[in-house]
Amino acid sequence: MGIALLELLLIIFAVVVLLLLITQIAIPFVQGTPFFPQFRKSTPLKEQVVAAGKELEEVTEYVHLKEELDEVNRRKAKLEGK
Repeated sequence: MGIALLELLLIIFAVVVLLLLITQIAIPFVQGTPFFPQFRKSTPLKEQVVAAGKELEEVTEYVHLKEELDEVNRRKAKLEGK
């Protein structure tokens, strides 16, 4: 019985190590992200870069929506002019 429990614990340990390798090394390697990201400290510069990226996304979305609105208004004016 003791050997069966030891084998079970060994299998569980192997599965945990395999999952750790997959989630913390293999997937980040494929995606091009840092390994073990939860152990990295967030620096003020990184926070500024993230904030600037979010702001850029918002401005880009605003510009795109503004262009769509202008197109809709142009079409509406064209139809009203007929």
